[in-house]
Amino acid sequence: MKVVYLPTLKTNGCNLHLGAAVGFDLQCAEILASMCDEVVFYMDDAQLESYKKTIKKLAAKIAVKVETNFEKAIKGTSYAVGDFSNYLFAYMLATKNPVVNYLPIYTSVNLGDSDKIIAMMSSSGMVATSKQELISCFARLDEQGGVARENIEKFLRGNII
Repeated sequence: MKVVYLPTLKTNGCNLHLGAAVGFDLQCAEILASMCDEVVFYMDDAQLESYKKTIKKLAAKIAVKVETNFEKAIKGTSYAVGDFSNYLFAYMLATKNPVVNYLPIYTSVNLGDSDKIIAMMSSSGMVATSKQELISCFARLDEQGGVARENIEKFLRGNII
């Protein structure tokens, strides 16, 4: 299975926060690499240069491919994982494939249904708040995929506002 990791855009920050972001993103990519045949790490050109340089250097050590073109990064993927970045939403609309929001800094997450976009994200994706939950999500993605695709199609046929 081929998966894409879609991190949040990092455009500013001190070295301490940037170091934590690099560690978080690489840890997630490494977990994915241990479960999947292929992992693509999407690297937006707008990311901070120091972030890009560090990720590119370290991603090779964990057998993760870095791709700077969104269309190429998502091509042929079955699922996407990210930290609730807007790229997850773009991925869902472009591929109609489900996503996993990996948010291990929380003990629980309730996305609710406060608007149609959040409701679609809730019904078409999963949330993992630990490595164990991320692994569990992947075990359920195939069975959840059909329902997620139906919910995405329903969203696209309806009124967004």
